[in-house]
Amino acid sequence: MRKLLWPLGLAAALLSPVSLWAQTTLTLERALDQALSNHPAIAAAIKEVEASEGAMRQARAWRNPTLSTTVEDARSSTRTTAVTVDIPIELGGKRMARIRAAEQSASLASAELDKVRVEVRARVIAAFFDVLVAQERSKLAASSAGIAAQATAAVSKRIQAGKASPVEGTRAKVDQANAQLEWVEAKSALQTLRFVLATALGDGEPAFDEVQGDANALPERPAFR
Repeated sequence: MRKLLWPLGLAAALLSPVSLWAQTTLTLERALDQALSNHPAIAAAIKEVEASEGAMRQARAWRNPTLSTTVEDARSSTRTTAVTVDIPIELGGKRMARIRAAEQSASLASAELDKVRVEVRARVIAAFFDVLVAQERSKLAASSAGIAAQATAAVSKRIQAGKASPVEGTRAKVDQANAQLEWVEAKSALQTLRFVLATALGDGEPAFDEVQGDANALPERPAFR
């Protein structure tokens, strides 16, 4: 029976939703690609550009002629039928004015798209580095809490051996409690910032386990058109 434990345990690890293989690491490059490709605000701005371009094509088109038919006299022997074609002719520069208005609308929509992309990019970068820093703070706080717990255990042994006073034990417990509180606060802050980053990416909740990057390496500014 013992020989079956390892294969079964391995299968459970592979099928488990919290398996190590299911964890995802988010880089800044991936975060920016996702946000610029899928963010709802950018998608809406793109739709506005497409609509304004369609309106511009429509404005440049000539007005369609109108075909009309008139029939005089209901009797077949004396009935006359007239077919007329009306071709609209726009005077006073109406067509050019309409085209210029549509072109300006398309230009404004394109500028708005560029603006939204820049804003989304800035939010993603700021949120990413906030998470990156908070992540490191949480790791340091966890390490400090572990060291404080070890120190408390060591002082407790010294007190039992008569080599330390109970005052030292009380002080060690206070330090441990403070370190534990800092760790809890750091984890809470990290979780909040993770959701801020997810929102900047256009997601409802974080779809990543951790972020990876260099907190001292800021990305280059994009080239503007």
